[in-house]
Amino acid sequence: MHHDDGEVGGGAALSWPGVPDFLPALLAAVQRLLQPQLEDRACSLVGALILELLRHAGPQMAPLLPGLLAALASKLCAAEDAAMVQSLLCVLAQLMHSDQQQLLDCLAGIQLSDGRSALQACMQKWCERQIEVRTAYDIRLTTAALAGLLACPHPALDAIQ
Repeated sequence: MHHDDGEVGGGAALSWPGVPDFLPALLAAVQRLLQPQLEDRACSLVGALILELLRHAGPQMAPLLPGLLAALASKLCAAEDAAMVQSLLCVLAQLMHSDQQQLLDCLAGIQLSDGRSALQACMQKWCERQIEVRTAYDIRLTTAALAGLLACPHPALDAIQ
């Protein structure tokens, strides 16, 4: 069996012939992995998967981002495992570096089941758990994103307590 690895992974995987809605189906699977009732260990690599999707299909994901962010915020609030929290914070930090305004607008517009906005819930968890972030790259990524938020004049940030 001949296999051309260049066509199996990366961005090519998002445009397989005969699978027109592959990205929405993949994001639906990711959202299932982000269900709060799922054990953290069962979905420990979902953050890395999301980062890869953003790297290869960022612009294509834009219309699907609100659903993904709602699921991510719910999982982040429920997550206890430090590695799980770190991986989800890295996703938020990467998005923060990509388009801070759009991310803040989107998170501020999402209401979670406990009545808080996704922005408020994510920022609370982020501030509580930032100290637990490990690896030099992740520390730089998340700290720089938080520093960027301090300088951001977004009105939704003023409402966070």
